[in-house]
Amino acid sequence: MTSLPRSERNLPGILEDLYVGPSPDYRDDLLAVARHTRQRPAWSFPERWIPMDTANRLAFAPRYPVRLLAVGLLILALVAAGLIWYAGTHPAIKPAVPFGPAGNGAIVYALGGDIYVGDPGSGTSHRISTSAEFDRNPFVSPDGTHVAFLRTAADSTADSFDLVVADIDGSNARTISTSKVSDGDPAVWSPDSTFLLMMNSGENLYRYNVDGSAPVLVARRAMARAFLPPDGRQLVYEELDPAQRSLGIMNADGTDRHIIYTIPTEDWQDGCDYGSVLVSPGGKSIAFERKPHGTGAQCRVFLMNLDGTGAHQLAADTDYLYETDLQFSPDGATIAFNRWNSSKVAGQWLVEPIGVVSVNGGATRSIGPTPVGDGAAFQWSPDGKSIVSTPATVVQWPPSKTMPEAHPVIIDVATGAWHEAPWTMSSWPTWQRVGR
Repeated sequence: MTSLPRSERNLPGILEDLYVGPSPDYRDDLLAVARHTRQRPAWSFPERWIPMDTANRLAFAPRYPVRLLAVGLLILALVAAGLIWYAGTHPAIKPAVPFGPAGNGAIVYALGGDIYVGDPGSGTSHRISTSAEFDRNPFVSPDGTHVAFLRTAADSTADSFDLVVADIDGSNARTISTSKVSDGDPAVWSPDSTFLLMMNSGENLYRYNVDGSAPVLVARRAMARAFLPPDGRQLVYEELDPAQRSLGIMNADGTDRHIIYTIPTEDWQDGCDYGSVLVSPGGKSIAFERKPHGTGAQCRVFLMNLDGTGAHQLAADTDYLYETDLQFSPDGATIAFNRWNSSKVAGQWLVEPIGVVSVNGGATRSIGPTPVGDGAAFQWSPDGKSIVSTPATVVQWPPSKTMPEAHPVIIDVATGAWHEAPWTMSSWPTWQRVGR
């Protein structure tokens, strides 16, 4: 399940407003993430350190049954062709459950107004949408069979889009929204991958069905944030009331709507409150962003129980930090996030590498390269062993055919090591879940 980033376009300005003074020069620099492969050292060649006789000697080549060899090669070619045909005509096995770890499928992304899929193993990629219109912000369904994305006219810069769903190979693309939706509003896949919840321009929450049937109004002035495991019968939502900043739980059809948590007025922090809201894959807790009570301008990761009790700051780091774009690991044991630090240089928020912290708290661990000043656009791999990350500058506004693009990097979460993917993208990445 992937949510469209809510405030990444505004975050640089928000951080700048927290201090008086010029913005750091590094904000306009793209991250140089090329990782060079070293040549094989000379000492690794046996000829360099084992005495060898390199003089030409007469050798007798044994005779092989040429016809038998040709038949064998033909059989191997037919078997290989059969495997390729099978892989191309049989979809990947669906994961057994919509929550928790799964097998790693393709990385789906946008580039130049079209949707692509990339194979992180082979390094290959190919386009799955070829519309003359502009497509952006893809996010794959929990069962890995569909991809939803936003579509607008090629020359449009308005924050007004159609919501489109296609099969994972790009076929059967169809518009499922009857009114326009906004780029910055989270879209949430249902656990069974049959519908999405997303606001329209009037801040009303609608159910958009994959089968193309008429959208259904679920709730007024509400934003869907995350479904509750294991069956998705309920979801966490945000109240869109200017007088309060609250989270609640309701049934998937909008009934039994009730508030579970409210940020006190004195602790409001623009650009921070509920920038991300997540439910742990095991359904035990809710993670969100807010300013700690009684502190200066900060934005920290908080964790609480499903009933809204026990809210507490997660990471133990004592620096002044801005933590955003939270994501649970598939097993629910850790949370990854972007972060900026204002304690190192007076008057500046300095971007740091993606942080990972245990749901039990403790210090934050840095992984991967330091991203650009706008942070990283990233997602966990379904198996929880890697994170795919690209500079967040790829999600600039307004959209155009010349949007920034960058090579993503694949980060090993256990070691922090990373390597660059051969393709470029201009969107937040989303990683397909498949059966193991």
